[in-house]
Amino acid sequence: MKTKILLLCCMIAGAAWSKGPTWKPVDPPDVSTDWGLTALSFSAPEDGWAVGSDMENRTGVLLHCRGGGWQAVDPPAVSGDWGLDGVHFLGPDEGWAVGHDRANKQGVILHYAGGLWTVAKVPELGLKDWALKDVDFHDSEQGWAVGGSTRARARRSCALARERGPRQALTNS
Repeated sequence: MKTKILLLCCMIAGAAWSKGPTWKPVDPPDVSTDWGLTALSFSAPEDGWAVGSDMENRTGVLLHCRGGGWQAVDPPAVSGDWGLDGVHFLGPDEGWAVGHDRANKQGVILHYAGGLWTVAKVPELGLKDWALKDVDFHDSEQGWAVGGSTRARARRSCALARERGPRQALTNS
């Protein structure tokens, strides 16, 4: 059975805006029989990325929209069980995605540059099981990722900063 994923495209043209935007469904590419999307980022009207999780294969999902059509992109090897929750692109050639490496019980950070996705090193936060939920960058060297503990009884949040100097990690207790 093919998983149904709803991708909607909003078409806005100057004069048509007064009548409201028009949403239309878009067919996603085949990923597996059990997958979903959690976030998307467009750096141009027809160039964007969507991220999520493939529960069947226990990996993150990376979909690239170029020229209005979506294609699945093979993710880098992170672990045996991981997924993505947030994505941000500065332009067509640089972006970041974040999520949860469930096998290693820590956040995951991916960086896209030069046409390739690579796994970025995450700092030690002293949390037993944590994930990153969203990411935003001002430029290629300065940005933030936020998340927290995945354990119901240990409600702790974290924020990671990437700056021109050393990385910073903030956690609440």
